[in-house]
Amino acid sequence: MAVPLKVIRNNNEEQQVIKGLLFSIRRKKMESTNIDFPQVAMNIILSAGNARTKASEALEALMDDDYEKAKKLLNEADEFVKKAHRSQTVVMQTLAAEEYDGGKDPCPIPMIFIHAQDTIMTIMSEVEISKKIVRIYEKLDKEIKECR
Repeated sequence: MAVPLKVIRNNNEEQQVIKGLLFSIRRKKMESTNIDFPQVAMNIILSAGNARTKASEALEALMDDDYEKAKKLLNEADEFVKKAHRSQTVVMQTLAAEEYDGGKDPCPIPMIFIHAQDTIMTIMSEVEISKKIVRIYEKLDKEIKECR
């Protein structure tokens, strides 16, 4: 069951896509893997890109001394990272289960999916570093204010 390419805008849509993938996978258990790699990869890349944008906006807010906005934006970035990671995990678990259950030869993983995995891992690191920068900035700001 191929899911048409579209931007997933909320958790309900994401859950529907994941349920569709899982239904397709269960239905085709004894057949070859029926994962729409380009669709899943693009959803991962889009969510990861949204996370990167939110992290960047958070650092901009931080430079304007708006700590609360920075934290809010980083929380939003986290949600996009989680969405992308869940999609990746569904695919990887499916492939692993099929190999473990004696399925057909391991499914070749397209380059676009590998790129998506690389993208989400890089952006996960960026978001985590941004969180640490916010904490460092807050701590330094507090110490500077105490010295005045």
